[in-house]
Amino acid sequence: MEPALTRILPYILIMVFTAISISCSNPPQVIISDEILFQKAMNANTKQERDKFFIKIFAKITDKKFIANPRMKYSKIQYFANKSLRGISYQKNKKLTRKLIHSNSPLLREIAIAIIRRAYDKKGSALLIPLFKNDPFPKIRIKAMQALIDLQESVNYQDIIRMLNKWPDKPKLYRRALLGLKRLKAKESCPYIKQQIKIVSHMTKKNYFYIDAAVYIGCPQAVEILLKYLATNKIVKQKNRIMGRLYRFIEILSSTKFTKALINSYEKYQSIPSLIALVKSKKKSAIKYASTKVDGILANSAITEIQKDKLISSFFLTDDIDWINFAITKALSSNNIKLLNKILASLRSHMNSNTSGSQLHKNIKNKTIIVSRLIKVYSIQPLSARKLIAD
Repeated sequence: MEPALTRILPYILIMVFTAISISCSNPPQVIISDEILFQKAMNANTKQERDKFFIKIFAKITDKKFIANPRMKYSKIQYFANKSLRGISYQKNKKLTRKLIHSNSPLLREIAIAIIRRAYDKKGSALLIPLFKNDPFPKIRIKAMQALIDLQESVNYQDIIRMLNKWPDKPKLYRRALLGLKRLKAKESCPYIKQQIKIVSHMTKKNYFYIDAAVYIGCPQAVEILLKYLATNKIVKQKNRIMGRLYRFIEILSSTKFTKALINSYEKYQSIPSLIALVKSKKKSAIKYASTKVDGILANSAITEIQKDKLISSFFLTDDIDWINFAITKALSSNNIKLLNKILASLRSHMNSNTSGSQLHKNIKNKTIIVSRLIKVYSIQPLSARKLIAD
């Protein structure tokens, strides 16, 4: 055994000395704290020198460190450094911006995107394409996509779909990615969007975001999807906020196919929102049908005052003086002073504000007719009723 050990010993010694020499030639790097770097930055004579120290602050946060803590929040120093670096002029610092794009720090890459976006430099936008397609962090890819669209660069919708397929369970991410498809008006993506939507009783975030995209892109499948929701009464089963938005989508799409579907929805399920949607469609036959149901609804004690108010107030959105007068007549004929006050408050809102969706605030002639009529009605009311109406 000893002769064998003697033969091996020189090799062992060589390996030991080699390891020692390597460790001596590469001493461990000393990490400088953010506070010291910030102090050095504040003592710098020029902005360029100051920004070099700020870059070092973010360079310490590599991809690996960011993966370990993706929800990290900026410290006060990092916030100040970030603000300063975003003010870098791309035209004067093209080489520096390229270095930031290829940095191992996701925060520096994000800052580089902001610099190019702010400069509105189309040539510089070419630097963003690799980040959009290949960056390991979804947030960086989305910001690069948004910058490219802002710079009016061509973005392939298929690249966005690839991103969506990577994050099927992350609503915040695919919502922002879908915003890219909406801004591109990428109708080629409609078949893919339709595949992602399911007709369900409980609206998931994913379903809602994809329906929203289908509507604003102008996908023909959007009409088909919403018709299915109406036919199965699944719109009314949603939470009020989501239900309101789905009916808003029907209003935006303004397809003649919805008129029959909304009538069927009311006939079958007594859905007041469907009746309101008919009035908001501004189609003569639809409004006429809805008007025939008003008396029965006002007389029905099971229907809430809020729903009655919304139905009557929807006639103010028609911007047709005949239908507005019809609504006022129905409101005044009601024995419910509380409901009358609500309807008059809605009318006042339509007459004075442009946020209600009505054009009544612009129509001086119609406003004059309405005010004259209300003054006439008001003047013949007993004092007790006047006070209630005035309140």
